[in-house]
Amino acid sequence: MKHNLLVSQQLSEFLLKYKTPATFFSHDVTFGHGQAALLSSNQDLVNHYNTLRIPLIFTNQRGRTLQDGIYLSQYLMESAATEFAEQYYPALRSQFSFKYCLSISENETDSQHLYTFYFNTDELQFFQHIINNVHWYKQFITQYKMQLSDLILRACDACLEYPYMDIPAPDSSQLLNLADSLIDSASEIKSLSIQQAKCFQLLRQGLSSKEIAFTMQLSPRTIEHYIATIKRKLHCKNIKELLLRY
Repeated sequence: MKHNLLVSQQLSEFLLKYKTPATFFSHDVTFGHGQAALLSSNQDLVNHYNTLRIPLIFTNQRGRTLQDGIYLSQYLMESAATEFAEQYYPALRSQFSFKYCLSISENETDSQHLYTFYFNTDELQFFQHIINNVHWYKQFITQYKMQLSDLILRACDACLEYPYMDIPAPDSSQLLNLADSLIDSASEIKSLSIQQAKCFQLLRQGLSSKEIAFTMQLSPRTIEHYIATIKRKLHCKNIKELLLRY
């Protein structure tokens, strides 16, 4: 299956459905020997990789070398091969207008998945958002795999060959794997559903309950119920306390 406009549209619509601040999303599946499937809500990104034969990051003959976990682009680049970190990555950031990435790696028996969210925000906003919402992105991926499973399977059945970099897995003492640290720091908000987490995110941005209802296309009564549930789950008496703590 060639990556076409329809694939990008489906991924874009799914990304918009959950109203993430990420500008676009990509998912690559590596199988070893350079075989990989690359999907993205940005069709131009896939075309760019295919045209320039850009190697997929942290791959060797066996596939991707990353362990399961959550990674930030800054720390991946510190451990990446010089060619990618100095040549390909700056050009990708410039051409596709993003500053930071959040990547989530998951390994299966015969393949490795890397889900990447691209952001065009300043550093402080990016880190604050990730610290408070990393659990939400894990839930997003769970829903993505369930709801777009047919699309993913078709892409994997028609994978292409990409160059790979024969480099070892990142040194865990130098590469910051955020899987545990970020989830622990946000342990009290892990219990929020995707909709509740989105409501909480908009609340933190200063929106009123009516504005949140309009943005999420839900009734004000539903939003008030979400806020009450959020306060209960996060052990806050009122919205002021909620915003001060988080």
